[in-house]
Amino acid sequence: MSGGAKRTRALPVDDAARRRAAADLETSFCVEAGAGTGKTSLLVGRFLSILESGKASCSRIVAITFTEKAAGEMKIRLRQKILERRADPALAGEPRANLERAYDELERSPISTIHSFAATILREYPVEARVDPNYSQLDALEGGLFFDECWNDFLARGAEEWGETLRRFIIFGGSIDNLRAIAAELYARRAERACERMFGGGSLQEDCTLPPPRNRIPPRSSGTSSPPRPRGFRRSSAITARIPRTAAASRSGNSS
Repeated sequence: MSGGAKRTRALPVDDAARRRAAADLETSFCVEAGAGTGKTSLLVGRFLSILESGKASCSRIVAITFTEKAAGEMKIRLRQKILERRADPALAGEPRANLERAYDELERSPISTIHSFAATILREYPVEARVDPNYSQLDALEGGLFFDECWNDFLARGAEEWGETLRRFIIFGGSIDNLRAIAAELYARRAERACERMFGGGSLQEDCTLPPPRNRIPPRSSGTSSPPRPRGFRRSSAITARIPRTAAASRSGNSS
């Protein structure tokens, strides 16, 4: 190849599919691809096609990203693409007017993470969602500090009420560290449990109800030796499965 010759860039093998996914607005697509293969570029192209066609304005298109950084980068790329299209002299009439309007509205476009998008909806409908419209969203660090505060408060106040249950939990191979790890896991997955109840035909209140015990543990009476300690639990889920039964047995023993 001579020094003055330009190197042509080969088209990807799935170029036809990419073009269709970006331009066919009457069809919904699910794109699966590895990192760095052009998923964001495809999403930007489809976003641009919707804007240019006038099917929706920026405020009516939701684009969800994994991070706030990715959301900001997507807005920058969209702005650049809109400028490139506006520079095309062949673009005229309604498509040009649509892009002109989109350029001014782009910063108000709901391009964000799922957390930010959900927060926006909650603030728009606080009465329906039954939340304080002035609530603040915790980041990962603040969420960890909040959990630590709740856990310390439980140890200082709630442990007395659950003293017998905790004692039995430790006797059967658990520890305070195990219990804290279980509480942290339940706290981290609270939204998943709520969704399972909602879409499974249940209610949110059922999520806070202990299931009926399958095997009751007899209350410990004075003068009896402690039951033998097992070797321990290998998985926190195994410990979690014993908590409701232990709690129910403790309450049964205290009431008898």
